[in-house]
Amino acid sequence: MAYNTNIVELISIAGGPTQSATLSRVQLTRQATGWSISPAMLETIIKESGGGKIKDEELKRRFDTASRKIISYDVDRYLGDKNMLMPPPILQPGDVVHVRKNSWYYWREAIRVVHELALIASIYAWYLRAN
Repeated sequence: MAYNTNIVELISIAGGPTQSATLSRVQLTRQATGWSISPAMLETIIKESGGGKIKDEELKRRFDTASRKIISYDVDRYLGDKNMLMPPPILQPGDVVHVRKNSWYYWREAIRVVHELALIASIYAWYLRAN
């Protein structure tokens, strides 16, 4: 990927959004540089250890997770804004972009599963009548 690529360009490079994409809530997960853990997060990690010793690998995983920053960006708003006042964030090495699916996608999938089950039930009923 070229330097100075932003979220909108990345989605475009990937072939554009799908029909089920929710562009109003695109998430960018960025690993913070250095340790940026709040005291509350540190206290939560310590409490979750249950007072026992945490293995080094587990402690590192928890610190890495706690030091991630999640940025939500409204691509729809950016594309609809003629003045483009909210420029999309520039991607950095290690960034992960997640475009969520809209709720209609999940309804379509549920309807598809119900349709297939009804088809199987119809074929089974037809088979029982034939015999």
